[in-house]
Amino acid sequence: MSAAAPNTCPAYQNPVLDLNFPDPGVLRHGGQYYAFATNDAGSNVQVAVSEDLVRMRTVCQVDGM
Repeated sequence: MSAAAPNTCPAYQNPVLDLNFPDPGVLRHGGQYYAFATNDAGSNVQVAVSEDLVRMRTVCQVDGM
């Protein structure tokens, strides 16, 4: 028997984006993933970006109204 291959995946803990980010939709463009959330209590649509779907960061809010 051979030894198991080492785990090379980045470690993460759910949720990867710990904020109110309802009903996210994710699109990939140019090597990055963009997540768009439905409106929260305000009128803005939140946008987050990631290169690996593990480390997400919010980048802006778009007025969806």
